[in-house]
Amino acid sequence: MKKAIVLILIVAAAECWPMGYKPKHIAADSAWLVEIQQRMEKVDTVFKAAQWEHYTGGQYTGNLERASKEYQILVYTKYNIDRLKRIQDLFENPVLNRAARLAYIKYLTDWCYYGTDIGNIQMSLADKFVKYRSEFEGTRHPDKFLREVYRADPDRERRKKAWLASVSIGKTITRASKILVEERNRMARHRDFDDFVEFKLNAVGMTPDELLKLLDNLNLATRDKYLEIYLQKKDKLGVDKLQIWDIFYEPELMAIDSYFSKDKLMYTLNSTFEGLSFNTENMNITYDLESRDNRLQIGICMAIQVPDDIRILALIDDGFLAYKTLFHEYGHALHRVHIDQDHYIMRVRTDGVICESMATICEEILYQPAWLINYMNIPEQDIPPIITQLNESKIINLRLMLAFAYFEMELYRTNAENPDKLFWDTMERILFCGRQDGSEAWASIYHLIEHPVYMKNYILADLVAAQTLNHMLKLNGSIIDNPATAEYLIERYFNHGALYDWFDLVEQATGEKLNAKYYLENILNYPAESEESEQSGGDK
Repeated sequence: MKKAIVLILIVAAAECWPMGYKPKHIAADSAWLVEIQQRMEKVDTVFKAAQWEHYTGGQYTGNLERASKEYQILVYTKYNIDRLKRIQDLFENPVLNRAARLAYIKYLTDWCYYGTDIGNIQMSLADKFVKYRSEFEGTRHPDKFLREVYRADPDRERRKKAWLASVSIGKTITRASKILVEERNRMARHRDFDDFVEFKLNAVGMTPDELLKLLDNLNLATRDKYLEIYLQKKDKLGVDKLQIWDIFYEPELMAIDSYFSKDKLMYTLNSTFEGLSFNTENMNITYDLESRDNRLQIGICMAIQVPDDIRILALIDDGFLAYKTLFHEYGHALHRVHIDQDHYIMRVRTDGVICESMATICEEILYQPAWLINYMNIPEQDIPPIITQLNESKIINLRLMLAFAYFEMELYRTNAENPDKLFWDTMERILFCGRQDGSEAWASIYHLIEHPVYMKNYILADLVAAQTLNHMLKLNGSIIDNPATAEYLIERYFNHGALYDWFDLVEQATGEKLNAKYYLENILNYPAESEESEQSGGDK
């Protein structure tokens, strides 16, 4: 309550007009903008805590239903929507204008979830992902087990069965997933957008054409290197064409997993960030790190209340991927506990680009030779081939993300007319892999359900992280065991929350517009031409 009173006083002071005069409606709108954010925060906190209970225990509680009803009262009043629309660019204070804009975007986005049947469909599908365990060789297994089989087992037929099992949830939710796409499109068109992709991109200052240009540029830039990796895998396996489970077959990369022991994962995490001068003991971060039934199988970081209640869902396990996941989610948490903004809406970003970028920067620590030597005790002479393997894996993952992003754009453009065919057309074009028509693998992609039009954030985050790390290295030298790393991230990125559009924040932090040059140089191991990412920054 005290913070809310202080914020109202700050708003009033910031909106002083000449001769002490301020139109009454503007004063009232300033106070109302603060009030509506307080109501958002109250309901958001209850809703997110209930979501966490579901993700960690598989049970929906009355809190989730209550929060949903309160959100409907908050969001779906014509008065609130119209008033937020009316106060766009009304204030002299740019921070208030920013808060009004973000609040309006959040209202429109939340309306997509709560204002139609979309929310119920999405919650039902999310529940299936939490509880589903795939059957393989007569037993139900978690995704982690299946992933280990198709990544490392020399038996190709067994790898095939493991991969098919890993996407088997798709067949159980295809119909509902298609309906979800149709409903999202219907909502977007009601808001005068061509489809749901345009609606989502508009909220972060992008257009479908700009995203398509980015995807095309990265597709072209990495095609030759990926094809080289593809042909090497094909020759090693002695097959005419790689299938999707062959592309993910990485026995060489899994060979380094012996260095990444689960027994020292938390110690390594804490000591790594303490070496950067982050105070890891005094952060409001809690963890759920145990594998069990009725628990979401991917890593997530949930900001229940920023910056006071941040929770991480991941696994303590052996192997590079377990380290990568936890470092990534910890990057999300680090970002959120350091956000220093008075407006609630500034503490909850309305786009995922900066959020994923900060997580990716922390994840990238694992790829630094100095960290591999000093923290993992890997002999220096073994570093170059390991880095090569890791970069090849990055290229494969990028191509997969490109395929998913292309597919999702077309999925909404075609209104899910024939998603299985569309999916394999796209996979065949980007990954050159064989088809598995009828598998309905597209519906097994969790992000399509819970985080639609999100894959582009991972792609952009790779670019932001590479450009930021390059700038930090030039500015401060090594980022490992260097207190300047924490200072830079907190002052240039973390503190600002959602105060700036993501593309402006990157340019302020690095001194140049976002481009793919540094990222491509890192993964391709040779200089690349600079290609700036273009954003309009406009809203519809």
